[in-house]
Amino acid sequence: MKQTLKTLAAVIALTTSAQVMAQDTLPVTLPTQQDSRLEQVATSPRVWNGITISHDNRLFASLTQSEGAGLQLAEVVNNQLKAFPDAAWNQWDAKDPEHHFYHVNALRIGPDGDLWVMDSGNKGIGTGDQAVAGGAKLVRINLASGKVVGSYVFKAPTLQPTSYLDDVRFNGDFAYLTDPGA
Repeated sequence: MKQTLKTLAAVIALTTSAQVMAQDTLPVTLPTQQDSRLEQVATSPRVWNGITISHDNRLFASLTQSEGAGLQLAEVVNNQLKAFPDAAWNQWDAKDPEHHFYHVNALRIGPDGDLWVMDSGNKGIGTGDQAVAGGAKLVRINLASGKVVGSYVFKAPTLQPTSYLDDVRFNGDFAYLTDPGA
């Protein structure tokens, strides 16, 4: 009898909580005017898939390769996009993939204050595209000098043919990378 009561109580609790959780929260009231705290700092005809701000308030953006060849990583300077760290890194070169961006997908300011850039090495997850040898890398750029001070290139067996290095996060001295294409 005790077991039956416990089961019945559990079923009632689950049923009640499911009904509460399933309640429709629509319609949502959308704002009718722009929030005054928002400030437009730049515009671009290209899609931005990431931004980050340095400790000294410099703004960096990643631009998706699916829009076509060209700028992958930029610093926003006077409302304009400036190739970062330079134009050469932003110009794909299949003969030297380790020193050119292929498909920048994420960027972060690390705990060291440097800019860390995740190059997926693949144009798109689920597209059938294969990871480009030497294209998948985590690039470290010193913001004081504007120079690349480290590049961690991922190769087989870590890099799979369908790998798409997606993101990087830091926790202390550790960096965590995601690869939804593996």
